[in-house]
Amino acid sequence: MRIASYNIMSGGFNSYTYGYSIPDRLYLLRKAIKLISADFIGLIDTFRWRDIYTEKDLKKLFGYKKVFYINMNDTRVDKNIGIVVMTNLPVNDFKNVRLYNRDCIKITLIEKKILIDVFTIYLNISR
Repeated sequence: MRIASYNIMSGGFNSYTYGYSIPDRLYLLRKAIKLISADFIGLIDTFRWRDIYTEKDLKKLFGYKKVFYINMNDTRVDKNIGIVVMTNLPVNDFKNVRLYNRDCIKITLIEKKILIDVFTIYLNISR
Protein backbone atom coordinates (compact mmCIF):
# COMPACT_ATOMS: atom_id res chain seq x y z
CA MET A 1 0.00 0.00 0.00
CA ARG A 2 1.42 3.38 -1.04
CA ILE A 3 0.26 6.41 0.96
CA ALA A 4 1.32 9.97 0.12
CA SER A 5 0.61 13.49 1.31
CA TYR A 6 1.28 16.53 -0.84
CA ASN A 7 1.03 20.22 0.09
CA ILE A 8 0.01 21.76 -3.24
CA MET A 9 0.48 25.36 -2.04
CA SER A 10 -2.39 27.79 -2.58
CA GLY A 11 -4.47 25.18 -4.42
CA GLY A 12 -2.03 25.11 -7.33
CA PHE A 13 -2.60 28.79 -7.99
CA ASN A 14 0.36 31.15 -8.06
CA SER A 15 -1.12 33.07 -5.11
CA TYR A 16 -4.08 33.23 -2.73
CA THR A 17 -6.13 35.43 -5.04
CA TYR A 18 -9.56 34.95 -6.57
CA GLY A 19 -8.84 36.12 -10.12
CA TYR A 20 -8.28 32.75 -11.81
CA SER A 21 -10.73 29.94 -12.48
CA ILE A 22 -8.21 27.12 -13.05
CA PRO A 23 -5.09 26.53 -10.92
CA ASP A 24 -1.93 27.69 -12.71
CA ARG A 25 -0.08 24.50 -11.75
CA LEU A 26 -2.92 22.03 -12.48
CA TYR A 27 -0.99 20.30 -15.29
CA LEU A 28 2.06 19.89 -13.03
CA LEU A 29 -0.09 18.64 -10.14
CA ARG A 30 -1.73 16.02 -12.33
CA LYS A 31 1.65 14.93 -13.64
CA ALA A 32 3.21 14.73 -10.15
CA ILE A 33 0.27 12.79 -8.71
CA LYS A 34 0.44 10.33 -11.58
CA LEU A 35 4.19 9.87 -10.99
CA ILE A 36 3.66 9.40 -7.24
CA SER A 37 1.23 6.60 -8.11
CA ALA A 38 -0.07 6.32 -4.55
CA ASP A 39 -2.99 4.10 -3.59
CA PHE A 40 -4.04 6.90 -1.25
CA ILE A 41 -3.09 10.56 -1.48
CA GLY A 42 -3.92 13.47 0.79
CA LEU A 43 -3.74 16.91 -0.81
CA ILE A 44 -3.16 19.79 1.58
CA ASP A 45 -3.96 23.47 0.95
CA THR A 46 -6.58 22.99 -1.76
CA PHE A 47 -7.39 26.69 -1.81
CA ARG A 48 -10.71 27.39 -3.61
CA TRP A 49 -11.12 23.82 -4.90
CA ARG A 50 -14.52 23.51 -3.25
CA ASP A 51 -15.69 26.46 -5.41
CA ILE A 52 -14.16 25.09 -8.62
CA TYR A 53 -14.42 21.28 -8.54
CA THR A 54 -16.97 18.67 -7.60
CA GLU A 55 -15.84 15.30 -6.27
CA LYS A 56 -16.77 13.88 -9.69
CA ASP A 57 -14.48 16.44 -11.38
CA LEU A 58 -11.57 15.45 -9.12
CA LYS A 59 -12.12 11.74 -9.80
CA LYS A 60 -11.91 12.43 -13.51
CA LEU A 61 -8.92 14.80 -13.27
CA PHE A 62 -6.77 12.54 -11.11
CA GLY A 63 -8.07 9.03 -11.88
CA TYR A 64 -9.13 7.98 -8.38
CA LYS A 65 -12.36 6.12 -7.65
CA LYS A 66 -13.04 7.74 -4.27
CA VAL A 67 -12.64 11.41 -3.35
CA PHE A 68 -13.49 13.27 -0.17
CA TYR A 69 -13.11 17.02 0.36
CA ILE A 70 -13.47 19.31 3.34
CA ASN A 71 -12.84 22.95 4.13
CA MET A 72 -10.41 23.22 7.04
CA ASN A 73 -12.55 25.79 8.84
CA ASP A 74 -9.35 27.15 10.36
CA THR A 75 -10.19 30.00 12.71
CA ARG A 76 -7.01 31.89 11.72
CA VAL A 77 -7.12 31.84 7.89
CA ASP A 78 -9.34 32.00 4.80
CA LYS A 79 -12.16 29.47 5.02
CA ASN A 80 -11.62 28.43 1.39
CA ILE A 81 -8.51 26.44 2.24
CA GLY A 82 -9.27 22.75 2.22
CA ILE A 83 -8.04 19.19 2.21
CA VAL A 84 -8.74 16.47 -0.36
CA VAL A 85 -8.15 12.74 -0.03
CA MET A 86 -8.27 10.40 -3.00
CA THR A 87 -7.96 6.63 -3.08
CA ASN A 88 -8.62 3.47 -5.05
CA LEU A 89 -8.46 1.33 -1.89
CA PRO A 90 -11.51 -0.10 -0.14
CA VAL A 91 -12.86 2.46 2.33
CA ASN A 92 -14.75 1.74 5.53
CA ASP A 93 -15.42 5.38 6.51
CA PHE A 94 -14.63 9.06 5.88
CA LYS A 95 -14.93 11.52 8.77
CA ASN A 96 -14.43 15.23 9.26
CA VAL A 97 -12.63 15.62 12.62
CA ARG A 98 -12.08 18.86 14.54
CA LEU A 99 -8.55 19.26 15.96
CA TYR A 100 -8.20 22.40 18.07
CA ASN A 101 -8.60 25.28 15.53
CA ARG A 102 -9.10 23.37 12.25
CA ASP A 103 -10.73 20.34 10.70
CA CYS A 104 -8.95 17.32 9.27
CA ILE A 105 -9.98 14.15 7.47
CA LYS A 106 -9.93 10.73 9.07
CA ILE A 107 -10.36 7.93 6.56
CA THR A 108 -10.53 4.29 7.53
CA LEU A 109 -9.09 2.04 4.84
CA ILE A 110 -9.53 -1.72 4.58
CA GLU A 111 -6.42 -3.73 3.75
CA LYS A 112 -6.49 -7.53 4.02
CA LYS A 113 -9.42 -7.37 6.48
CA ILE A 114 -7.53 -4.89 8.68
CA LEU A 115 -8.89 -1.38 9.33
CA ILE A 116 -6.26 1.36 8.96
CA ASP A 117 -6.97 4.94 10.06
CA VAL A 118 -5.20 7.66 8.08
CA PHE A 119 -5.46 11.31 9.12
CA THR A 120 -4.83 14.13 6.66
CA ILE A 121 -4.30 17.53 8.27
CA TYR A 122 -2.75 20.83 7.29
CA LEU A 123 -0.16 21.62 9.96
CA ASN A 124 1.75 24.86 10.19
CA ILE A 125 4.55 26.34 12.23
CA SER A 126 3.63 29.32 14.38
CA ARG A 127 6.36 31.79 15.22
